[in-house]
Amino acid sequence: MLPISWVQIVSAPTRLQVARRLVGRLRVAVWIGTLLALGFLFLRFDLVRLPEAGQSPVLEISPGDLMWVDLRPREAELGDLVFFEEGSTERWLLGRVVAAPSDLPENAARQIERGDLWIEGDNPGVELRDSRVLGPIERTRISGRVLLHW
Repeated sequence: MLPISWVQIVSAPTRLQVARRLVGRLRVAVWIGTLLALGFLFLRFDLVRLPEAGQSPVLEISPGDLMWVDLRPREAELGDLVFFEEGSTERWLLGRVVAAPSDLPENAARQIERGDLWIEGDNPGVELRDSRVLGPIERTRISGRVLLHW
């Protein structure tokens, strides 16, 4: 019969075996984390390219520019470039948040309710469909916020 210490040595995993198991588990954890992160990025953000034809309603953005858009913006602040839904159609329009109710002239401020935004384009050479035509835009109609453009 073998001494007890010999049996324990033979049946216990070696350091190399333990390290290999740990590396295998870490590899699986990294793959799962990567897939979750890619899923989050895919669902939360999108790359949007403006059409080459026509003009942009915002001078800062040129036709054909590529934009990284947050599809679930929590807040839109003054100066943010946002996409918003026109209303009855699901067409997205681009504009800049230029005012909240406190920043508007009194006649416009009466029309806008708390939480709504005043969104305008700043390109004078384009026929614009923005708050000057559509009135105040509800925050629920904000479809995305431009994070980067190039």
